[in-house]
Amino acid sequence: MDETGYLTQLLANAFHQLSDQDAQVRAIVDYAAEGIIVVDSAGHIGTFNHAAERLFGYTAQEIQGRSIVTLLPATLNENSVPNVLNDRQEVDGIHKVGNKVPVSLRINQMVLSGQVMFTFLVADISERKLAELKTFEAESRYRHLVETAHDLVWSMDLQGRWTYLNNASKLIYGYEPHEMLGQPLSKYQVSEYTNQDKSVFKEIIEGKELVQYETAHLDRNGSVHHLSFNAKTIKGADNKVIGISGTARDITKQKSFDGISILLFNAITAFETVLS
Repeated sequence: MDETGYLTQLLANAFHQLSDQDAQVRAIVDYAAEGIIVVDSAGHIGTFNHAAERLFGYTAQEIQGRSIVTLLPATLNENSVPNVLNDRQEVDGIHKVGNKVPVSLRINQMVLSGQVMFTFLVADISERKLAELKTFEAESRYRHLVETAHDLVWSMDLQGRWTYLNNASKLIYGYEPHEMLGQPLSKYQVSEYTNQDKSVFKEIIEGKELVQYETAHLDRNGSVHHLSFNAKTIKGADNKVIGISGTARDITKQKSFDGISILLFNAITAFETVLS
């Protein structure tokens, strides 16, 4: 009797420890921040934790026994067996109300009590996707404003070669932006401004910000355009200067108007002198 009692007590302790371990595992699964769904080899749902309930809108009781394709279409192969995904993939899940839910998904295979099972680890990425969409829309609006601006928006490398130009290049130079990319600034300079432009370019690289610097460039037909440039440096991750960027405005008409105004002023002054 003593031996039997001793064995009974050992078994009772073993079952108690197993029960405690099982409870701990269930608690970890239930309260994990990530959705955990366990399905059998036919794709039928067994385990469905609280995070999965919040993500898909079903309770565990509602969804148990149903196919995983109810929530995650195209996760079963041609043999109706879940596809193993060792790396994270972004897919669309289906909420109970029919809405698509962007999720990050990984599928692992395991064997429990001799049966092949599959664990689906699912994370909600709705907020990140929404943030990405807002960023994309903001960038699209900015890109549209830049591309349709009448002022030239540009950048160039440290060798003075164009690396970006918006569509205003056609209005000023008569070239499509892609025709000028990689070309040196010197190709378009008016010779009398060359030394002055080189000196200013060096000052910008050294950190000086350029504001309303006036120079002159040649267009495709050799006509002179007077331009007002603003520029500053572009710095890389290591805070080193990797290029310069800025804007430029064609002030040719303004310069012509200023010239006419000066001639008119001089003529009026001379006329007043004669009258006096």
